[in-house]
Amino acid sequence: RRTELSFFKELGNVDGNADLQWIYRAAYEKFLDIRANKKGMKRDVKDCDGLEPVWIHVGDDLAYDVGGSASCGARTILLDLDEDYGQTAKTRFGPNSSSVSWNTASTEEIMNREAMNRAAESRVDKTISRLSMLPDAVNEILQGE
Repeated sequence: RRTELSFFKELGNVDGNADLQWIYRAAYEKFLDIRANKKGMKRDVKDCDGLEPVWIHVGDDLAYDVGGSASCGARTILLDLDEDYGQTAKTRFGPNSSSVSWNTASTEEIMNREAMNRAAESRVDKTISRLSMLPDAVNEILQGE
């Protein structure tokens, strides 16, 4: 079983094949534990037995959030914030990329990350630019849109 320490060491020399699944598998295992014990928990919402559970992961990192969680079976929502928020992730990779002053990644690391981003693009189920759009995106996924 992978440890968090080995995972973060791998990110320093990622070649596009890092195991990005361990953290999502751990979250899913926790969900299974909670679901198995739900009868002992007080529920304030209508019982949803019989419905297939849906794991929806929301993240702002195309390679790690979307690529990693989708490879474990999650549906994904990419939070690609409006320009007003100054999010730097989308400006660090791609044809119009620019480096931020605190970036320590090598050219090779950036190229590998761009490849991981391209591979993850097809795994995005919904994209939102503001958190206020999240409920609609979740509903659309749940309704199969």
